Amino acid sequence: MKQALLTLILIFNLSNVFSQNDCEKCEIEKAKVINNNLDQLDFKLVSDFLCTFDEACKTVVEYSEWSNETLYTILERNPALVLSVLEKIPDHDLILINIQNPVHDGFNYQSIFNKISDNTTSTEIQKKILESLIIAAEKEGIEIE
Repeated sequence: MKQALLTLILIFNLSNVFSQNDCEKCEIEKAKVINNNLDQLDFKLVSDFLCTFDEACKTVVEYSEWSNETLYTILERNPALVLSVLEKIPDHDLILINIQNPVHDGFNYQSIFNKISDNTTSTEIQKKILESLIIAAEKEGIEIE
């Protein structure tokens, strides 16, 4: 009986691991899904989108531009959700690099900064995102207050 129970637990845990790793990098379709569901964003949608970021995506221009713009859109619309997803991702350095290097000018860095600062739970990822926004704004000659 114990062996059967342990086997079931192992199978369940392995299926969770495989389902979490099922992510195609540079998949522009995930950015489309986010943009089509901006008013109904949830943890899974944002998580599925953020998992598509990869170093190899630099060479995929359409993906790089649209994913970066989408990242800023969801940061502005639902920063708490982005924070909660990023807290669950072990390696979020690439997301921070994307925040530091916006592909378009004119994002409202101050507004995004304020929304993320207003989040009541202060976390390490929150601090890193705020630092990344300051870097992005400085590149455009904007000072965040």
